[in-house]
Amino acid sequence: MKYIIAITGPSGSGKTTLSDLLHERDGYIVPKHCTTREPRKDDTKGFYRYLKHTKCARLKEKNKFLIISGDSEIIKKENGKFYGVLLKDCKKAFAKGDIILLLISYKDVKNLLAHESKDLKILVLNLTFEDIKNTIIQRICTSDRSHSNSDVENRISSAIELREQYKDIFEMENVFTIYTDVNGIEKTYKIANQKIKEFTNN
Repeated sequence: MKYIIAITGPSGSGKTTLSDLLHERDGYIVPKHCTTREPRKDDTKGFYRYLKHTKCARLKEKNKFLIISGDSEIIKKENGKFYGVLLKDCKKAFAKGDIILLLISYKDVKNLLAHESKDLKILVLNLTFEDIKNTIIQRICTSDRSHSNSDVENRISSAIELREQYKDIFEMENVFTIYTDVNGIEKTYKIANQKIKEFTNN
């Protein structure tokens, strides 16, 4: 049996931090992820495969992605940024272990769960905030990157809109929600780790 543990949630909810802890402490494999955006200084080295929009579009046309989503259905530079995971990178990761970690957006949850089969089980860990506004303000103020007031307001409104738009995801059987502002990162890690063990031992 193979297992995908997908971590989702709004920006700043702790997805990368949790993924790093599960990789470092438990040895779960993280395949390369793809993006059409430019590299940032705080990107984890080796995490992203940076693609031009034209190449990303060709790969999508050839059904090479496990999941792919972005600011539009049509992959073009003028349509914004796109993120995904290639099937070949998942295959490479599964060659190293039976459990792999993916970082995905809410847009990808249903498409990813559609891949579940008798040989592949999928668990989605939804990291989110109980108090969206105050948590985002606090986390942005303590981050290394500078943000304008409009950046902060946009993040807050985006997180609220995402929760409303994808509220049905919170109720899905294979989705487990953890409020990272209530639990903190260490407790979030312990909760996630326990849930993964229960899920993969059933």
